[in-house]
Amino acid sequence: MSLGSETLRGNLMRSLARISIAALTGAALVFSTGGATSTGEPAVAGHVSTAAVPVLATGKVVDTRVRTAQAASGAEVVAWWTPGLAGAKPGDELPIRVVATTRTAADGTYTLRAAPTAPMRKQAATADGWVNLNISVLSDTAERVSVTGISRRITDGGWETLGATDAQRIAAARNTSLAKVAAKTRPQFATANTSDDETAKPAENRLPVTNVVLSADSMKTAPGAARATRQALSTAGDFTTSGVTYCKYKVINSVKRATRVVEFHSAANADSFWSYGKTSDSDIQGAINFGNVWAPHTTSHISNTAGTLARKHHKKAANLYGRIATRFNIGTFVPVDPRTGSTGDTCYHTGMIAGTTKTAHAAYWAGGFDQKAGKGSEFIGCKKNPQKQYRARIPRDSDMERISGHAATISTGVKFGVASLSTKSGYSEHVTLHWHTERGPIFLCGTYRDFPLAGVVHAQNA
Repeated sequence: MSLGSETLRGNLMRSLARISIAALTGAALVFSTGGATSTGEPAVAGHVSTAAVPVLATGKVVDTRVRTAQAASGAEVVAWWTPGLAGAKPGDELPIRVVATTRTAADGTYTLRAAPTAPMRKQAATADGWVNLNISVLSDTAERVSVTGISRRITDGGWETLGATDAQRIAAARNTSLAKVAAKTRPQFATANTSDDETAKPAENRLPVTNVVLSADSMKTAPGAARATRQALSTAGDFTTSGVTYCKYKVINSVKRATRVVEFHSAANADSFWSYGKTSDSDIQGAINFGNVWAPHTTSHISNTAGTLARKHHKKAANLYGRIATRFNIGTFVPVDPRTGSTGDTCYHTGMIAGTTKTAHAAYWAGGFDQKAGKGSEFIGCKKNPQKQYRARIPRDSDMERISGHAATISTGVKFGVASLSTKSGYSEHVTLHWHTERGPIFLCGTYRDFPLAGVVHAQNA
């Protein structure tokens, strides 16, 4: 099968090179240095920071409780994680470890610095180098707390969200796929917007910024919870404040849910397949319950290191979701010592409410996969606007393969109560969409983006 002209091959190479790698959402804070505990975790003391300590995250806190949103200055910002959460079982009680802390500046900004600890590295080794953390923002002025999640891959020098190794292996996989491609494409693919082209930029530690919002809907905290947390972090020995207690995380249930990770479309003229696996990565949203209703919450980055490859073939038109089985751990925060804390107290560091706040986290790919049509995966095609403006015609007896690419946020199909969660996949070269035009030409297109760059690729007979 001919690859066509050198011009075509060059256009395709430039086109595929512009498939962007979706970055993870993150946030930010400043490290407080100190000694090490017996667990290898940093003992955070005071707010001594140094530029030599790697940046974990950066961001800004905004208070929207007032008519005109304003920067939240002086808020306590704490990064923390729960060792062993991914593999925990119901009944397990896990420690909460503070990674770093700081206070927001007058303009609401903050920068968090922290070095990966030995326990973090050990846990990350089982998840393709990734670790999931949380960031709590406690404000005494607002008497509110807001919590977000960040995912980081641990490196020799600190943290990253997508490393040079990923970019190199994904680029290599794309180049390999060119040998299978015989498709005519529009010239503008060669000059497509490259603002999201991570592989074309020098490798460096890029950490995304996430702003944190304190709103009227944010969870209420005990008066002085931020001040108490700040004092507890800088004071040796026991420290207690009325209404505030030290907490641990208790897993109360573990459920397996079919989770959508790929939205796939193909046309009747094509033999096609989607695949997901081996080193595939996804951000899968969790949920939080403040006592009455589940709501969408922070995402967790999960990686499959078992070597399993999910692949589904189609010899006719397809409009569906590819799904994997995801294990979610559900738990709550309980006082470390029931004698000094009780249900309803605000937890130091996290701002969660003991005995009341529940969370559900995506822990890992539990094995197994399937596919199913569902709301949002319906046929759209490429013959109407806006998709018509962003389509390419793939001639008969051609192959087009997109390896990884710009990940789209889609519904996971998972619900906790009324909370509908989302997922974002596409960080691995093993998230693959492939079309072979066996019976005739087809169109491939995106919505508001040319199909090589689109998060979701639509298909229709030409």
